[in-house]
Amino acid sequence: MAYLRTDIPTAFWTDATFASMLGFYGEFSNLSSETIQSGMEVENQAIARCDHAIYSSEWAARSAITDHRGDPRQVHVVPFGPNLENAPSTASTLDAIAKRERRTCKLLFIGYDWERKQGGLVVQVQQRLERMGIPTELSIIGCTPKLEREHRRVRTLGLLDKDSPLDKELLLNALSQSHFLVVPSLAECYGMVYAEASAYGLPSVACSVGGVPTVVHEGRNGLLFPPNVEAQRMADRIGAIWSDEIAYGALARSARRDFEERLNWSSCITHLVSTIGETRLEKAS
Repeated sequence: MAYLRTDIPTAFWTDATFASMLGFYGEFSNLSSETIQSGMEVENQAIARCDHAIYSSEWAARSAITDHRGDPRQVHVVPFGPNLENAPSTASTLDAIAKRERRTCKLLFIGYDWERKQGGLVVQVQQRLERMGIPTELSIIGCTPKLEREHRRVRTLGLLDKDSPLDKELLLNALSQSHFLVVPSLAECYGMVYAEASAYGLPSVACSVGGVPTVVHEGRNGLLFPPNVEAQRMADRIGAIWSDEIAYGALARSARRDFEERLNWSSCITHLVSTIGETRLEKAS
């Protein structure tokens, strides 16, 4: 986009700016001054040249304006939907919520980068809930971390292949049967996994970093904490909601409504087409 020459209206849709990634992800740390200057110049040109710079979060959109001098009139926020081939129906999701067992609180961690997504903190939360007298099971998907010791009711499913019918069934069952998705990332540009959780009526427990607050809304489809949250504070909130069957059911159903209203691809694409369609009409006239 930075070097594109055309009379056709142009737009791009992404989850971060170059400036917002500096020092945020490990891969964007310790870059040379020449690399940083080049990256900033390319991003500046791309934003200035396009008709619409569209980002999946308010965090990225703010960076486009403040760090890359983007015109606020051309910068827009359109969230992404879930990384699911087929989302479950409303009826099946509500049925799954109603059937979730009450004997054990089931936590689900999904992520490849165990450190960045604070998997160790999730294990601590599970252990705190156990000590609080709440039987708690933790399922880990996406990686196989080396835990300091074996923990009761912690199971690791590893990296699952969605092209494998068996692995796909394991993943979808975990989303459907768990009580909370707990992925408290220290850095996250967006987090499609939270949208996936909402599709299954699964409240997300996350940290307010990067683009996460665009996906996870406190009390609507999950719980938001500061990145330096202590395990006990997180466990207290999770335990209080899970122990109240009415409160938990309301939050789970609210998460599904949030998916239906804004975190599904149909709504996202409708918003996207509406945004770029206005420019096409203006140019055509």
